[in-house]
Amino acid sequence: MKKLSNHIILSGITVSMLFSPLMALPSGGKFTHGTSGSINKPNDNTLNINGHGTNSVIQWGGGFSIGKGESVNFNGSNKNYLNIAHGTSKSTIEGVLNAKGNNVFLINPNGVIITKTGTINANRFVASTSSMSDEDIQKFAKMQKFDDGLTFSPVFKPQKAGNVVNMGNINANNVLLIGNKVLLYGTFDIENKTFNQIAALDKDKKTNIYLVGNETHADIATLNNIDKLHITAKDEGSLYLGATGYYYNPSSFKDFNYEQQDYDNVLNETGNKIEVKHNNEKFLNNKFIGISSDVDWWHFAKGWNENKSDFNKNIEYRLTNNINFKGNQGKGKEGKDWQNYANYCIDGLGCTSMMIGDNKNPFTKTFDGQGFTLKNVNIEANNKNYVGIFGNLSNGANIKNFNVDYMNGNVKANTTNSILYTGGVVGLIEQDAKVEDIVLKNINEIIGNGKDYAYVGGFVGDIVDVANFDSLPMIIKGSKFKNITILNINGIQAEGIQTSRVGGFSGAVYSSQLSQNSRYDFNNIFLNHIGYIGAVTDKASAKSGGFVGEIINVYKKNETPTYNSFTDISLNDIGLIQSYNKGTYDHYLNSSHDFEQDDSFASGFAASASGNYFAGITLNNIKTIQSISKDKAELSYSSGFTAISGSNYFHNIILNNIGEIIAEGTGHNKDGATIATGFVGMYNPFDDFYNIYIFYTPQSKITAFQLEKIAVTGYFDIGANDKNQKTHENIFMWAPKNFLQGKHSPHIKFSVREYSDQTQAYKEYKQKLLEYSNKQFLKDNHNYLTFALNEKKDELKEALELDLNAILNKEAMLFKDDSFQSSIENYAINDIASQYYKFYISSLDDMLKEKDYKQMSEDEKIDFVSKYFLKDNENNKEEALKIVQSLEFIDAYQENGLKGANKEKIYQNETFEKLLDNTANVISKKDFIFALLKKDLKDFLDKSIILTNQLQEIKTKIQENEREYNALASSENIDFKKINILAENISKLNQQQKDIVSQLDISPIKNKIEYTISKGGFEIIGDVKQDIYTPKLAQLALQHAKKEIPWTELQPSTPVKKEIPWTELQPSTPVKKEKSKKDLPFIENNIYLSTSDNLKSDGGLVIKKIRKEKDVDKAVTRKRAVTCIVNDGFKTMNPCVVSDI
Repeated sequence: MKKLSNHIILSGITVSMLFSPLMALPSGGKFTHGTSGSINKPNDNTLNINGHGTNSVIQWGGGFSIGKGESVNFNGSNKNYLNIAHGTSKSTIEGVLNAKGNNVFLINPNGVIITKTGTINANRFVASTSSMSDEDIQKFAKMQKFDDGLTFSPVFKPQKAGNVVNMGNINANNVLLIGNKVLLYGTFDIENKTFNQIAALDKDKKTNIYLVGNETHADIATLNNIDKLHITAKDEGSLYLGATGYYYNPSSFKDFNYEQQDYDNVLNETGNKIEVKHNNEKFLNNKFIGISSDVDWWHFAKGWNENKSDFNKNIEYRLTNNINFKGNQGKGKEGKDWQNYANYCIDGLGCTSMMIGDNKNPFTKTFDGQGFTLKNVNIEANNKNYVGIFGNLSNGANIKNFNVDYMNGNVKANTTNSILYTGGVVGLIEQDAKVEDIVLKNINEIIGNGKDYAYVGGFVGDIVDVANFDSLPMIIKGSKFKNITILNINGIQAEGIQTSRVGGFSGAVYSSQLSQNSRYDFNNIFLNHIGYIGAVTDKASAKSGGFVGEIINVYKKNETPTYNSFTDISLNDIGLIQSYNKGTYDHYLNSSHDFEQDDSFASGFAASASGNYFAGITLNNIKTIQSISKDKAELSYSSGFTAISGSNYFHNIILNNIGEIIAEGTGHNKDGATIATGFVGMYNPFDDFYNIYIFYTPQSKITAFQLEKIAVTGYFDIGANDKNQKTHENIFMWAPKNFLQGKHSPHIKFSVREYSDQTQAYKEYKQKLLEYSNKQFLKDNHNYLTFALNEKKDELKEALELDLNAILNKEAMLFKDDSFQSSIENYAINDIASQYYKFYISSLDDMLKEKDYKQMSEDEKIDFVSKYFLKDNENNKEEALKIVQSLEFIDAYQENGLKGANKEKIYQNETFEKLLDNTANVISKKDFIFALLKKDLKDFLDKSIILTNQLQEIKTKIQENEREYNALASSENIDFKKINILAENISKLNQQQKDIVSQLDISPIKNKIEYTISKGGFEIIGDVKQDIYTPKLAQLALQHAKKEIPWTELQPSTPVKKEIPWTELQPSTPVKKEKSKKDLPFIENNIYLSTSDNLKSDGGLVIKKIRKEKDVDKAVTRKRAVTCIVNDGFKTMNPCVVSDI
């Protein structure tokens, strides 16, 4: 498992960009498994859910999400709501889920995301990405009481890939999150200065939180006064706490004490039940404060410096990412073009100093950079006493394992206060600090101007083991420094009116030897490429050194000191080390007017040093070491390693290619002196020199001059001490001929090699080094030898953090068990298919007047379905509720993304395809029926009204013709022409009404809609059927013909002669021209009903004129009263028209 740096990043994008702004309310809700309830949407932003019983199971066909500004309310109290989201989308909660005293469960195999704007309010909230079996759902539905929902825990399927992420606020007394990766991610709202949290819903309770997953990670700043955090991490996980979260919730640190828990409700890939154990070996319980951004650092600095809510009690702080402080070399306008580390401003938060620790609240804990980099820093501090990345370290502070890249920024400090401490990393270090594994690089200038005292160093301004120089010394331990590299500083300068101390590493090191435990250790430190190191003062003392300006180790008289240790240190490529005393004032020690000597000391390593052990130190390529004393300043010392030494050990020291060593002085007063030496200026009898190697080049010079007295030079020392108690040996020098001049101590044994061939001499020099030193500790580093073991490298490190973007966008594959097939088929589809529906055509007009079904509320839809389709059903409201919710579910299910899902999303997609087909068939059938009702049936009924009116008119006309016909038929003198016309009219009208009646047949529409299955059906009730009016015609009164000449049907066997033509049916009375077809109503297909229309032969009335035969006696009419009915069998000359002869 890769080591996480315990902060989750967004890979350059904000959380809000990860989610669609079109997120909507849950859709397609359907109560199942014997539970029931209502779902209403009073407005576009609110959804109200009311379960009728204690337990409710709701299937959401369109998924379950809540958009920003929206709310879903689970109403009632002491209820358990199980929500199952279908489809391919994650459940994204950007709005509010309100359940108050209810328990809410949310199951979505695709994932559950609560965004930074999302809020959950519930008695218990459970989110899981493991699908539940129908059996488990049924168990939930049949729970006996509300409290059973407090212990009901869904199954965990480790093979599922859906993740659960909380970035919002959860107010619940109990929280359970189950997923592949479960993440509690902290988000900070700068505008409101609030942090998302999980807290108890009830103020008198504390939340219990359970996290179950393959991976579980939690920012415990999101936990607010909880009871216990229970974790089951199958593979790996972590707990972490960011500085911003800690600032607003400092009490959360106690929640690192989580409870490991095994989870036994687990199903593996084969469906077998197993138990998952917490993987403690790969779970990182990171009990520290993480810092991953300038916002985090802002809160770190402000919280520490102000000690907000006991902020400083935490034991460890860690970098969890590289941080850019936007210094931009101080170019442009501050606050706009660049940020000042000493007064760092963040919109919505304000401004604060980012320097950690001051005299009131020095940093005393552990800071672990974990290999990350603080970069692009620029510091301009006014009236600050402690200036650096850290202002003040004290009392056991430990800073380690990080890089600082100023990117050519500056450290500039000015103060009107008495003392100033300024460094590239730390201002002041005091009392038992530990500093290790740090790289500092790319600083333009470090400049400290103090009113009286200025301590400035490339790394730290000053190192002391007393809390306050103005108070009595305290017994304390010394500090330790290890594996530190400083690269590329153009200039380091300290300026104080009284005293200035400057060094490539530290301005000064002071120890008060009141305990044998007091000791400083400096080991494996590299300083490379420093352009200028300078100390400037007006009055008392200016000291500069390549490593440190001054080292004072105070110890009791006649006691052997506990030495400070400086080992394996390499200084390379330094341009100028210079001290400058302006000498503006003479200092008096006492009333006798004895003078305190004012000085200017400059050296390659330390301007002055006492009580130290120096070993394995190399100085390479220092161009110039120079001390300058002016006016009333008495002393000017300049030396290759140290100007003033007392009780020091010098072992295995290399000075290679030292250029000019220059001392300039005035020789003011009787003890004034100007000294320039190759290695050491003044030292005491207790100094020890062993294995010293110096290589002078032809460009090397040692020069001293002063105005009033003779200056002194020495190629090693000046031989001032003739009472050395130590034996000094193995001191080797290589120098050009005629270079070695001046004095040296007679007690020091030299091996001097004068050369004329520099190349050959350098080879011998290297060989001698290898001969007298332990080869395994001598390295060729950057083309010069060094005793330092390993130079600390500033390797670029990227955050090994969980990628929140990847977690949020993870697409989970859906399997057969994720389809919830049984729930869909047994409830959503079956509740529709197993119902008997009756639709009364008399209600169609009312139904069509209702508003759009899609715009109705659930209650309105229930009324609609029960009124128009379940009118005769028992419990029609309850049945309508099932149908309405089923239709909602199926409609939403068809739109939830399953149709377009690719093969990588769905495995074994036959099940999903079947469900899609079945639900599509339901929708298709529903749409078909509604379309027929709204179009075909409506058109039919609209047409039936017209046809019925036409039919009534036809009946009226038939009746009129009937009355006239009967009147003629009963008269003594029959007008056959007129009666024929009436008969023909009746026949035509009769056919017309038959045609209309046939068009009023509803059975074709019923045949399309109606169906009957084993458990359900659909029936249309009602019709518009009309009866045909049958006229009653009287029998004609005619004279009988002779029997030998019978009447025959008018079916001529031979053509009728022209003189006896067929006659058309004419009206009995003339028809006015203007009252032709226009008198009759219009019907479809442009058919006009008219008495002049021709009829088919089977419906016609044709009466032929009677021919008189010669052999036939004159017919004698005989009246006969007969009632006749005109029907389809009405033929010409039937008995109703002509009687027997």
